[in-house]
Amino acid sequence: TRIQFLENGTNKGGISYSHDNNRIEIQTESNGKVRFNDVTNSQFALLDGSGLTVNGASGITALAADINGDLDVDGHTNLDNVSVAGVTTTTDHVRIDADNKKLQIGDSQDLELYHGGGHSYINNSTGELSILSTNGTVHIRGVYNQAGIEVTNNETVKLYGASNTVRLVTSNTGINVTGDTETDTLNTGNATFTGTITAGGAT
Repeated sequence: TRIQFLENGTNKGGISYSHDNNRIEIQTESNGKVRFNDVTNSQFALLDGSGLTVNGASGITALAADINGDLDVDGHTNLDNVSVAGVTTTTDHVRIDADNKKLQIGDSQDLELYHGGGHSYINNSTGELSILSTNGTVHIRGVYNQAGIEVTNNETVKLYGASNTVRLVTSNTGINVTGDTETDTLNTGNATFTGTITAGGAT
């Protein structure tokens, strides 16, 4: 069953019902457009060769959608569950806008990053957790402007104290400590000391 729309004898489009496919089809001429208007004759959607454009605050409500190709959404979008098989690229922030909701990574969600309300956590349940910087230095800081712990790419580890002063540095032969060292129990073999040594109150 088909209804055709003619202009001066030229077919400009039509509406047809396919019994075999159990669907209604709307056809337009080449480069044609289909407008969707509300009861006030205001356009709320447009379908053309580039896709479907929806205007207004109501947006689209669908039980399911199978989209092949690009999807361009302007404005706020509410999605309950999203499964992405390819690469996801974003040029803005990614927000998990609730406490104790986790960014889970891995086949079995082995790595988790989340904020618990008062504290933040990185939880790894399989294998080792490695923090790598191939060409640079890894810093672990209490706050941004504190040096904290520094691991360089030549395997040197530095521990910083107050005022970002280096207090301990590792090397391939041992450690170098700057400043006072307090030790409850010290077991050592051969040792070489430079300067004054105080033990049990005696020098």
